Amino acid sequence: MEFILASLFLVIGSCLVFEFVLWGASKFIRRINLSPLRSAPNVLPIGLREYQSGVKRVSTTSGQVRKPSKRSKKQLKIAVFGGSAAQGYTSERSISEILAVFLKRHDPRAELYVANYAFAGCSFHRGQAELLKAVIDDYDVFVVYAGNNEGSPYFKNNGIWSVEPPKDRTYPDAVVAMRVAEERQILENWWSSFDIGAFFETRSRLYAFLVRVVAKSMSIIERSGRSARAAETAGQSRSNSVAAGDGPKLRDRGKLYPDPFMRDPILPADELSRLVRCFADDLDGICRQLKAKNKTLFYSTVVTNESSPPFFSLTDKDWGAGDAEHATAVANDAQRLIDESRFQSAIDLIASEFGLDNDAAIFNHLVGQSLRSLGEHEKSHAFLRKSIDHDGLYFRSTNKIHDAAKEVVENHDNAFFIDTVGEFQKAIDNGWSWDDVYNDINHATFAGNALIARNLANALIEGLALGDASGRGDLVQGRDLSPAAVEDLARLMGLTDSEKRTNRFMAARWHIGLSVASAYPNYLLGRAATLLDEFESLIDEKDLLSLVYLNLFRSLIPALKGDAEKAMTYANRAYSMHPEVVSAIMAGEGHYISSLPICSVSDVFRDGEVRYSPERGFHAGP
Repeated sequence: MEFILASLFLVIGSCLVFEFVLWGASKFIRRINLSPLRSAPNVLPIGLREYQSGVKRVSTTSGQVRKPSKRSKKQLKIAVFGGSAAQGYTSERSISEILAVFLKRHDPRAELYVANYAFAGCSFHRGQAELLKAVIDDYDVFVVYAGNNEGSPYFKNNGIWSVEPPKDRTYPDAVVAMRVAEERQILENWWSSFDIGAFFETRSRLYAFLVRVVAKSMSIIERSGRSARAAETAGQSRSNSVAAGDGPKLRDRGKLYPDPFMRDPILPADELSRLVRCFADDLDGICRQLKAKNKTLFYSTVVTNESSPPFFSLTDKDWGAGDAEHATAVANDAQRLIDESRFQSAIDLIASEFGLDNDAAIFNHLVGQSLRSLGEHEKSHAFLRKSIDHDGLYFRSTNKIHDAAKEVVENHDNAFFIDTVGEFQKAIDNGWSWDDVYNDINHATFAGNALIARNLANALIEGLALGDASGRGDLVQGRDLSPAAVEDLARLMGLTDSEKRTNRFMAARWHIGLSVASAYPNYLLGRAATLLDEFESLIDEKDLLSLVYLNLFRSLIPALKGDAEKAMTYANRAYSMHPEVVSAIMAGEGHYISSLPICSVSDVFRDGEVRYSPERGFHAGP
């Protein structure tokens, strides 16, 4: 048996080598171009795996994914950088893919290559900036869509997203980026130019066949072994699960939600000033390097969903005992008035108690929401942006980053600043709703990415003088992109119900997961319920796994609201469909509600009124 297996591997290996040699002999020797991460799908099927990030490369010159041409003088090579928003998280298509379509539409004869180097959770400073430097010689134009992940290095270094801070106090993203740059240089020195990885990914028919065989085999093995794994992991103690890193991270002394008003922000003020300075320094350095190489940069700050409330507000330094409780009561009364459509009364209440020039994030949010409902759009945006700037959890792109980037970019004649935030505000004023264009606080829907890509495309067309000059004055602005035009684009790009289904679920997960870090979870949980309803409408009745996830995650919403009976109804419905899957999720396996390690599914039921056991399912605690 061993001889047969060895012979089989030898034959397969020989065939792969022979196929590669034949391909290499037919091509000129080319220098290797190592990508920082290998290509990964934009969305994954719903399963026990987390969403995975990676480079999503798009070529508009052929149907194959390939490296940019080293010989073509006409091919315009564009690289996109950023975090999950640029990568296309929770959207059926990323901004880079839509950007390529818009550019190709403008000039069908253009030779374009668009590569997306963005990946989830990565800051631009000390992270994506280093990746950009690693591939600076391979592209002509660099598009940066960033600004909301700049606190990530601090969060990672100080254990905000994990149980304990890492022992290595350096920037994790920078370590990865520098390792990639070093490996790239080593490979360029030792290998001539055969890009073996790209060959196997895009050219080798035998390799593609073997990948399909292995994937099918692993799927069969996973299904057959799921019950055994679930039984084994379900018996582990809950204390071991917490020690492994499944406990909630942003809770204070065991509380589920933060207080509405707290004295200290998650990101200290001095750290915020430092990261803005580091961000500006990195952006300025890249602009200088690109200018020396006669290359161009286009920068846009990530748009933040203004309809989402802050995570919590900060107390004024002069507040005494009882002031935070009074402020909370005023915020609750103002919210009640808004729910009753008494918007001016809500504004008057806040103005009489704290004035309209206060820095409390929740007050600015409530005033902004009221002004929007009254039709005062321009004023509403100012208050809503101020709410984002003063949020106790620095998790969104603020005006500090926006203004710092604008100042840097405008000092370089080879760089262009694109005010996508302003364009989105005008799009909202023109009739789009935030629910239409955003899945959550930072990640756009397909429609939202279309608006972003339209603005980027217009800037590239005008800044680089692409195509026929006579048509540049007739470009459609992102704010004027109609729902009908977005639908046409979706059909052109082949969006499927499967992609829409997966992204609705991922967005619902995101809202539920972040709700435990918010003092105002009702908005997030309400939006999650709507997304799960949309997810349900796209599920086939035979898709058992999706139905299990639908009911289990639907149970989290009433559980987090304290409705134990309703939570048990949904949760036991999932348990009755597939006990093994539910047991695996509840046993841990790092299965967090959202992609951030804040709170796992089992955490919600661990200390609440609803408990779980593999034998009984979900039942009243303890």
